[in-house]
Amino acid sequence: MTPTIDTREFRTPLPNAGLNVYMRNKRRADIAAFGPERTLLMVHGATYPASAVFDLPIEGASWMDHLANAGFDVWVMDLPGYGRSDRPKELDGPADAASPVITTDTAILAVCAVVDFIRAKNGIERLNLLGWSWGTAIMAGYTQDHPSRVNKLTLFAPLWLIKGTPTIGDPSGKLGAWRGVTRDE
Repeated sequence: MTPTIDTREFRTPLPNAGLNVYMRNKRRADIAAFGPERTLLMVHGATYPASAVFDLPIEGASWMDHLANAGFDVWVMDLPGYGRSDRPKELDGPADAASPVITTDTAILAVCAVVDFIRAKNGIERLNLLGWSWGTAIMAGYTQDHPSRVNKLTLFAPLWLIKGTPTIGDPSGKLGAWRGVTRDE
């Protein structure tokens, strides 16, 4: 029999930004406490929010579901401006009216707020981190700044920079405040 999975949703403030960060948590209902080795935060890349990446059911179960069924306390977060997290006001204007609003440094601050939330909620000092694509740079940056709060770090499909690497924005290298993504992309 498949264990019951509890799904919970939370929001926590991003300090000094006036924004709230959305988190989703999945865990088995029959496990009361999770230590650092079984607590995992997953962060998405630059295109899609966490729910579309980590909690999209395929053939009945998502990646989060599989991990929760295996006994993990699984957390995902939407970076500011993505999914269910608050959007900075600069995202309401034309893309070329501002520079990128959510930088890696801003995203690391959001991860810091979420990690502190999870640590307090679970009563643990450390947890596991997983970053996908741009999320690898974010999670690696967080780990560099806060190694004592990280149990293990997993980098899934990490970014790389080599000469001739295609960009996600304007070929001239100028990035706007945001970029649209169509179904074909």
